[in-house]
Amino acid sequence: MIKIFMVFFVLFSFASCLDQIEFDGVKKESFLVVDAHISDELGPYMVYLSRSGFDDISGESISDAEINILTDDSERFYFEEIASGTYRSDSVEFIGQIGMAYILEIKLPDGSLYRSDSQKLLPVPPIEKLDYNLNIISFLNELGNIKDQKKVNITVSMSIPENIDNRYFKWDVSGEYEFREIEGLTDIYIETGIGTVLYRCYIQDHLRKGEVSIFDGSKYRGELLNRKEIKSIDLSFKFAFQYCVNVKQSSLSRGAFEYWRAIKESRERSGSLFEKIPSSVPGNIKNVNDLSEKVFGYFYASSVVSDKLFIGGDSIRAPVSPCIVIDPAYSAACIECLSLPKSTRQIPSYWPKD
Repeated sequence: MIKIFMVFFVLFSFASCLDQIEFDGVKKESFLVVDAHISDELGPYMVYLSRSGFDDISGESISDAEINILTDDSERFYFEEIASGTYRSDSVEFIGQIGMAYILEIKLPDGSLYRSDSQKLLPVPPIEKLDYNLNIISFLNELGNIKDQKKVNITVSMSIPENIDNRYFKWDVSGEYEFREIEGLTDIYIETGIGTVLYRCYIQDHLRKGEVSIFDGSKYRGELLNRKEIKSIDLSFKFAFQYCVNVKQSSLSRGAFEYWRAIKESRERSGSLFEKIPSSVPGNIKNVNDLSEKVFGYFYASSVVSDKLFIGGDSIRAPVSPCIVIDPAYSAACIECLSLPKSTRQIPSYWPKD
């Protein structure tokens, strides 16, 4: 395993979707912020509208707007407001299609009209293989001591065809793990693994948000993208039984790729992993009657393919379950695993059998 030394600094910052700027007697502005994209996956698709300013870093949601998606064959699909500033498409009526072009149209309650650039939904190659490797990262803890953290690095391999129109890609990774309530926590159990499993829960892991995994394949022509690292996960007891890595691979237009690259660079410079939009990142949505108005956000359309990777405890030498070492922090969960956030006893249909 490769050992990498890194020092992590704790950064304190405001939860702002805009870069902070100091004003001295200057009139403060607010800006429309749009979070919207569609795909060829079954919907519904969501659009989030807010207005943020340098004096209102939390942002204010915008209600009573009219949201439509326009297609290049003159169809119009309406989004219904389901909560303040949150708009949802009809999942039956509207599904994105490869090769079609789409425009996002927004009409605010004051009559202001905004439209995005036209975005063509481009195809994406299939995932050929998901895999993982292990390494160790060293860091300084709160006491200033050097500690090691084992990491599970998720990798993807795919071929990029010569005849594909699009060579820009994005990956989104989520995780689930199995947690077991165990009865009979004795020295014999710890040594042999013999005990009574009462119930199992399947839990959505809270992976670090805001990390951006993208790739520019414009120079690839019929070549294999081999073992591209797309996510790094702390090795913990969550891998003790079964851990499921869910990967979505999406196509991006050149403009959408540049947008996500700008966000990635902005977050890396600031040390922040905010999911919201930094003010330095240009978008593709304009006020049709005032092209000089700043609008933040980028509407885009993607084709998506998905795959899963299961990683078992024996193969990865994961730390044992907290129910075995009797970790007080998990004493309640070892009796009732539904006490853990985002947990269910319903076995996912894709979960492997023992």
